[in-house]
Amino acid sequence: MFLHHNDLTLEMWKTKIDAFVKNGDCITPHPDLIKEGAEGFVYKLSDSAVVKIFKEKDIETYSILFSLRDSPYFPNVLTRYKYDKYVIMDFINGISLDEVPNDQKKTLNFRKQIKGLILDVLNSGYFPEDLNTTGNLLFFKDRIYCVDVGFFERFNIPKMYHDTVSELILMNVSHIEDPVIRDEDVDHIKAAQLFSSIPKKYQFTLWTLLSEAEGDDGWFFSLSKKYQNKTFNKDEAVWVPLLDSIFMYD
Repeated sequence: MFLHHNDLTLEMWKTKIDAFVKNGDCITPHPDLIKEGAEGFVYKLSDSAVVKIFKEKDIETYSILFSLRDSPYFPNVLTRYKYDKYVIMDFINGISLDEVPNDQKKTLNFRKQIKGLILDVLNSGYFPEDLNTTGNLLFFKDRIYCVDVGFFERFNIPKMYHDTVSELILMNVSHIEDPVIRDEDVDHIKAAQLFSSIPKKYQFTLWTLLSEAEGDDGWFFSLSKKYQNKTFNKDEAVWVPLLDSIFMYD
């Protein structure tokens, strides 16, 4: 995508990476530190590259990004280093989606972009979680990029259901009050019909993933709590027989 390198550049980067760590710990604060997260630290290597240094050995990030190398919505991953503890990838020097004006979101069709991102993830055999978390999705050069895949869960479902699953995931994704990406008033009948069209053997796993995907901010998390507490309103009551069947089937 953006990375241009040769063996000499790569060796220089590796030398720089080693300087970010002292006695096994990442150096913080540091002028090249971009982000510190639950999994590790991201440092700038150049105007085109960053390195993610994991707190523990990581295999999934490289594997997931490599499987998504043809997707326009993810950074290109260059290489692993030091037994999968370091991953070098594109530097997406973007801004949070919350910082993008709504008229620009409409012009660039953010909903279509996010759906394309979701479909690419499903095609790679994963389910995207935490898409609402600030910093996981960035806007850069008129495109949305997902820069953190550590929250993806393995999920294999036949491709014929990917579009339906992506529509259900979009109900959870908001930058959640944003009507440009997600309708404020959900059509519960349509949503329940979409979910019902998924074969029963996938429904419990899918419901669990949807409920956990965005934590307390997620729409499906809210539905799960209301189901447990028997506090559905009149419109939401359409979910009761469906959820009864899901949990009885499981």
